[in-house]
Amino acid sequence: MDQEYLKSILIYEPNLGQFFRKKCGRKVGKKWLKNYTPKYEHITINRVSYCAHHLAWLYIHGVMPKKPMTIDHIDGNGLNNKLENLRYVTHVENMKNMKLNKRNKSGVSGVCWVKRYEKWSAMITCNKKTYRLGLFKGKFEACCARKSAERHLGFHENHGQKRKKFNYKYTWEINPIKYINEGE
Repeated sequence: MDQEYLKSILIYEPNLGQFFRKKCGRKVGKKWLKNYTPKYEHITINRVSYCAHHLAWLYIHGVMPKKPMTIDHIDGNGLNNKLENLRYVTHVENMKNMKLNKRNKSGVSGVCWVKRYEKWSAMITCNKKTYRLGLFKGKFEACCARKSAERHLGFHENHGQKRKKFNYKYTWEINPIKYINEGE
């Protein structure tokens, strides 16, 4: 798959994050289900399935992501393929933009209560290495230590945030592009 062929069959609208067929103007892409909720949009071209965010990057920048590089959805919504929401990063950088784990009880990633010492613990993992930031009497101090370490290690500002529940039942009733047919 190359940029020239992709542009010959599809049109990508960066402000909408959607692909349209060039001949008829219909929106393309299917949401694949994982655990009953769609995570990413996929587009099949010549019987090969591609992630829509990879095709968006190829369409605009002419590069299909290959390991160790990947495309990160900044807001954490895998269905939001607007160009402003995509960034080309390494896997390590992508891991620095993770949502708060659903099992987290403190509300801050890397901060937990240690019953044995009756103190708050702060830790951070980066490049497969865990840094123990210490034990703290108060939750606030532990959170400050964790956030300081995130800034020092270059974590994304969205890392560890509770991500809002996205409406996965997207409706495409409002189609700003009714018909796209270039050259005819």
